[in-house]
Amino acid sequence: MRTPIVLLFILVLLLAVLAMLAVPVFRASSEEAPPAAYQVSKPIPLGASIAGPIPTESVAIADVKRGRVYVARPEPADLLIFDVEVEAGAIGNFSLPFAAGYMAFSPDGERLYLAERVATGDRTGSFLVVNPTTLEAMTTFTYVCPETAVVCGIVGLAVGPSHRLYVLPKDSPFIDILDGDTGMLLSRFLYPEDRRPAALAIHDTTLYTADLLDDDAARQLRSFTIDGVQPAPRWQHELTVAVDELHVAPDGSFLIACAAASLGPVLQIATGSLHEQHRYTPGPTEYYRAAAISADGQIVLLLGDASQPDLIRAYDARSHELRRVWPRPPDADVHSQIGLLALAGGGIAYLEAGQLRHVVTDLPAPPPVAYTYCAESGLDEFGNEVTGWPQADIQTTAYDYVDGTYRIEQRVPGYWTAVTRDDRFDRSRSVSVRTWLLTEQGTSGLLFGLNADWTDFYTLEVTPSKQGWAIQHYHNGQWEWLAKGALLEIRKEGQPNVLELDTQSSATHTYLKVNGVIIYSLTDPLDGRLGLSAASYGTGVDARFDDYRGLQHDCLLAAGGQGGAPAPGSYAPPRLRDPLADFAP
Repeated sequence: MRTPIVLLFILVLLLAVLAMLAVPVFRASSEEAPPAAYQVSKPIPLGASIAGPIPTESVAIADVKRGRVYVARPEPADLLIFDVEVEAGAIGNFSLPFAAGYMAFSPDGERLYLAERVATGDRTGSFLVVNPTTLEAMTTFTYVCPETAVVCGIVGLAVGPSHRLYVLPKDSPFIDILDGDTGMLLSRFLYPEDRRPAALAIHDTTLYTADLLDDDAARQLRSFTIDGVQPAPRWQHELTVAVDELHVAPDGSFLIACAAASLGPVLQIATGSLHEQHRYTPGPTEYYRAAAISADGQIVLLLGDASQPDLIRAYDARSHELRRVWPRPPDADVHSQIGLLALAGGGIAYLEAGQLRHVVTDLPAPPPVAYTYCAESGLDEFGNEVTGWPQADIQTTAYDYVDGTYRIEQRVPGYWTAVTRDDRFDRSRSVSVRTWLLTEQGTSGLLFGLNADWTDFYTLEVTPSKQGWAIQHYHNGQWEWLAKGALLEIRKEGQPNVLELDTQSSATHTYLKVNGVIIYSLTDPLDGRLGLSAASYGTGVDARFDDYRGLQHDCLLAAGGQGGAPAPGSYAPPRLRDPLADFAP
């Protein structure tokens, strides 16, 4: 008699299992059990095409903590997860219960929040919370738009203390504050002065917002303390440009404010006072498609539009000087580029034409030189690669010894760069170098008066194609013309010109010479380092140098002509220069 009972028990158990399997993976309420873990599908090669393109409506976010990039596609509604540290590919892609419009990490990086792209006419949307370590869905909950919102939707999302969500509803004067665990509405914060917020960002216990352009009233950049649920106003400062994106440096020291695909500048703003520190201004017909701050907070990254020759420009966040450029690949689809993501280790990623593009930035620095080279004659003929000049290839520019010469190859039009091995100039001996160009449309020169961080120096340069010379002083972030002119003695492309700082002919003056002809004189003391420079204009430039005389005074001679402490050379970051026409005499 027990057999039917046993069979009945097994049947009931089987039906229970089937019922459990029939439960949807994503649940509509946070009160129910969390969904099951995602399942990994096929790997996706980084930067390669995937099954179906990445539409321009996709959103992406960088996971610096784990070295990943997450891309949420609207169709199909899924989440692509790339491991940017693995060249072979990505972790996989996972189905989502909705098309995500915004993503944000919790401050500790242990939760990834995805907000639904709400369809026109709907008044509610959903949130999904994912554990990025285990790639499991933690919970889902429903969000209800304010009644005042003309069209329901989310146009901004950030996560604050205690996992509180700060949500910008579209066309609304409110900032909604939700419990990040349950989705409960904690506060519907009325934005000040009858204005509407256009963008928001959070660092620690401070919320930053930018006003939407509603009328002729002055737009404000604002900060609020968010130790508690209700934001408390702190600072505000007038904005002079439209802003729809805010990014905070990892240490909270400054903000980047910009409007995507706008002709206006990108602003760098001090978080303490909200006053403008610097504006990165594109050309009159150019704009930046996106902006980001490097993972270490040292660099401001800007993604150029189709009218710019540069794909990405990297500026020093402290000095605001251009540190590096990445030229636009010839196959780039500039109209499909969206987003700019700063990765760990200095890496950069962006979306383009159905692909995730990864820009490698952590290239090796110039190798240190074993010994400072010393020759009794003070002559460097560049036949020995341990004479102290940098050797590096940073994609846009190459510095190396080639065939008994020193070469600076500037591959990107419109930029200047220079090198030094830290030789010092102090009027006790003259300095000279022989230089020529293997390509047209450029300059090569002798650098002097260089300070410790490349922010102050002088250049004597020749433009062979125009038989012109120019002397400039770089300081306070600007190029200052001292003099320029024409000289028939200047030889054209492929023929050497000798540049010289002559201190032997006068006790009080330094004479600047080209091919033995005095073109200018200086009386100011020019203590500082010496170097070599090259600039490109219409095309790239290949500048060569030979027969350099500029011996270090503190060079300690040793057997074999080598001695002294290790002294690696250094190179200047590429800088924008005036058009070649401005160098015409």
